[in-house]
Amino acid sequence: MAIFTQSCLPSVATVATVAAVLAGLTGEPLGATATSPPGAVVRRAMAYNATEAGSSYLGYRIPSAVVARNGDLLVFAEGRAPRARPGARGNLTLCYGQPASLYDWKCYAKDIVARRSTDQGKTFGAVQTLAACNSSVFYTNPLGLVDRDSGTVWLAYVRCPIPATINPGASAFRNCTQLVRSSGDNGVTWSADAAVPGTTPQNDGGVGSGLQLSSGRLLFPRNGKGSLLSDDHGKTWYLGSDLLRGGESQAVQLPNGSVLMQMRAEITYNYVWLRSDDGGRTFGPPVVHDVPFVPDCPTSILLDSRGRLLLSHPNPANHTLPLPLGRKNLTLSVGLLDPSGSVEWDDAAVVFAGPSAYSSLTAVTEWGSGAAGMVGVIYELSTDGKEPVDFEGVGFALVKV
Repeated sequence: MAIFTQSCLPSVATVATVAAVLAGLTGEPLGATATSPPGAVVRRAMAYNATEAGSSYLGYRIPSAVVARNGDLLVFAEGRAPRARPGARGNLTLCYGQPASLYDWKCYAKDIVARRSTDQGKTFGAVQTLAACNSSVFYTNPLGLVDRDSGTVWLAYVRCPIPATINPGASAFRNCTQLVRSSGDNGVTWSADAAVPGTTPQNDGGVGSGLQLSSGRLLFPRNGKGSLLSDDHGKTWYLGSDLLRGGESQAVQLPNGSVLMQMRAEITYNYVWLRSDDGGRTFGPPVVHDVPFVPDCPTSILLDSRGRLLLSHPNPANHTLPLPLGRKNLTLSVGLLDPSGSVEWDDAAVVFAGPSAYSSLTAVTEWGSGAAGMVGVIYELSTDGKEPVDFEGVGFALVKV
């Protein structure tokens, strides 16, 4: 049986302008949004802004968002090119700036940072550096996850060594180690990070966020390499089978209990979808899922309370633009599952009309009945509205779906 096919393109419902996001608009109180139409963006804010006074970084990338059990919104990201960091190494132009941002996979100056909102995404507190790069190592690819049983917040990311001689023509992702750490107080304080044994010497991290399955198992996607799993609420972690294919990955549990892994296929501009019937340990054969309205960029995928697939992705009018052009019009699409296992992409909203790239979806059920039918969207953006994306900011939007 086929996993999914695409049968139609999404329509556009509403547009959030660059100016509106940068103004930090908070929209209506949540209690007044129950009658908002599908596709309405009812709240916006800047989670990170490298152009604001006192920013410690020149840019932010690879966002991940979760809502803790107490309702706090936690947004993780890579802090790129820390300002005035003693001992930080690497040519910072490889981390940030035009045209060097096209090659940010060569960046060695990256921290893992977190920022918290205690008022449902209206405002955000101070930037917290959780893992700081130095002359020897850098950190990349944060993934958040909340254990709904214990309330523990988990964070996975990757530590990579910096070579003695930096080669601008080579990827920075070599001989990396997968790390995990946890917080028992909704992300206020954190344990020390711990290495996961057996991870391969490449870029083992994922993008977006992890998830907890209905069985209680914790699952972090690993880029093209399957899953990082725990069956004892994070006491021990182990690896699923190596997929040996694909790129940046996201996972979601479907209504029938199977796990869908969606992976970026960078060469074909399509997505490879694989299904697991054993909770993410192993996956079946890949199916190329043609998504022509998505440029060469990872998407975020989430199953909502009504059993629909939500997909956040750039959506340019011109689908043939080369990377990184075309990363704009961050769009939220709704996928309707039918009994045959196919998907029909239907309703959508343009969350941000300017240059935008990676994103992360998060459920907001902890925010109560006023947030019913809504989803949180975190996404990279250009603060100046110019292409290509300059990664100076990470925006937050609350969208009615």
